[in-house]
Amino acid sequence: KQWYQRRVAITAGGIISDILGRRFAAVVGMCLALAGTVLAATAPSYWVLMGSRLVQGAGRYMVSTASYLLVLEFTASKHRAFLTSFAEILWSIGYILVAISAYLLYSWRWLLWLTAILFIGATIPLFLIPESPRFYFSNKNDEASAKESLQWLADRNGVEIDLKNIEIEKNRSQEEDQGKEQPGLLETLREFIKYREMTIQ
Repeated sequence: KQWYQRRVAITAGGIISDILGRRFAAVVGMCLALAGTVLAATAPSYWVLMGSRLVQGAGRYMVSTASYLLVLEFTASKHRAFLTSFAEILWSIGYILVAISAYLLYSWRWLLWLTAILFIGATIPLFLIPESPRFYFSNKNDEASAKESLQWLADRNGVEIDLKNIEIEKNRSQEEDQGKEQPGLLETLREFIKYREMTIQ
């Protein structure tokens, strides 16, 4: 059941990220996780607790998908491997801290309330950053918003960028994509099956 929950939540997070934005998907995931946590902390019965934990887990995996995309698209290629790995390390440290907190706290409900507070704290920064510039370019074709996002990133990092060249790079990549033959659905499925076989072996 957990395997299916994870796949559905990750897929939903990816779809929402592509249609409505990476930041929006992360906020939705955080809200789901927060709602599930609060509901679990006040659960009057076993089944309400199980259902709320399902919602909490789904939100967590949606956040994981969307935040991973944000890290990839906000950072330079030379830093992506470190930062994406560091993000996963933080999740692992969080699991350890949760186990320690569960040992120290008197009630499991207190642990859930503590988790809810952490979810609130993690949601606030999402309202302080812009949407991914890549999302604006690839999904919305909104060049003005993409440039604003890039300018925000440049200002925060103390870097000067020439926004006039962005349109040239975008058009060049589009011309290259138009010259390539896109794989069909069956070919994509065959490649996925081959990849699954390689990972299982």
